[in-house]
Order: sequence, then C-alpha cells, then structure tokens
Amino acid sequence: MDAIVGAVTGWGKGSKTPLIKVQPRLVVEVAADAAPQAGHYRHPLRLVRHRTDLTPDDVDTLPTHT
Repeated sequence: MDAIVGAVTGWGKGSKTPLIKVQPRLVVEVAADAAPQAGHYRHPLRLVRHRTDLTPDDVDTLPTHT
C-alpha cells in the first residue's frame, strides 16, 4: 500500500498516512487553502458540493508524483 509521508494527521511530523487508490465514480467541488506550505495545504480541504453536472471523464486528472 502506498503512503503519503508528512500528511496532516495530527500524529506528528513525518508520519505516514495510508493512501488507498479508488476508481472515480463522482465529482465533488472542494475549497482549498490558497497558500500551500512546503508542498502541503495548511488546512484540510473542505467539501463544497456534489457536481451532478459532471462525470469523472469531464475532469482532468491530477499529475502523479513518482
């Protein structure tokens, strides 16, 4: 299983959070902090709404980091 190193978990710096990859089935709109710090958002993403007008095929995928 992949992990996100240093993700915001509340368990301290350098902790690993499991990353579970899933098949996209719906689209949601989220609000994000406009000022990332050290490559991470300073605050959690916030769910805005379910986008029933879009399918996963309508949305560009995010770049993957290897």
